[in-house]
Amino acid sequence: MKHLYQLLLVLLLLLPIRTLPNVLHFEGSINLVRETIFDTTKISIHVQNSMVRFEETDSKGQKIGSFLVDLNAETIVAFHHASKTYAYLPARKEQTATDSKIEYVRTENYMEINGIRCYQWRVKDRQRNTEITYWVASNNIDFFPKLMRLLARTDLSFNIFGAIPISEGFMPMLTVERTMLRKEKLKVQVVEILEAKVNRSLFTVPAHYRQIFRQN
Repeated sequence: MKHLYQLLLVLLLLLPIRTLPNVLHFEGSINLVRETIFDTTKISIHVQNSMVRFEETDSKGQKIGSFLVDLNAETIVAFHHASKTYAYLPARKEQTATDSKIEYVRTENYMEINGIRCYQWRVKDRQRNTEITYWVASNNIDFFPKLMRLLARTDLSFNIFGAIPISEGFMPMLTVERTMLRKEKLKVQVVEILEAKVNRSLFTVPAHYRQIFRQN
């Protein structure tokens, strides 16, 4: 399930559109492909109001992990489908730009991704031997920064993005994570955005699932 935490290092919008959907009122699904040197997985993000559901599957279509995020209640639920169980993920302190000597630069470099101008933000954390380049676009996807802050409790890359001041109103369209020696570690691509009604059952815990309690 840890792989799914690295999901919203979002990149390369491949849709044939010139503007981003208004996710202030967005309901639908966002599909991504996540690549590392070890494997390739597919990720689906389903959105309805303040609820966000993540599903990650491997190359054979088998579910790796599922997560349910309530942006209002600020909770994250992890599902284990094989055992029909679920657990609330414990909260951790959010990292700020000074917590781990994070260096960040918001450059004026930009490139067009499917007609959308995206600016380059670079973030370095030498203590963790990590450098992340975000190509971000200004948009109305207001749920995204809050989602990142919640997921920052569980994943380094989310945490680093959430540590950048004034990230409200921006979303990374292309993200590449590398070591300080420039070796690529992670890449994620957005391959499809579908605006459509989503089945509400995706945002509830199945009645026959049993809650387990994680040790802190």
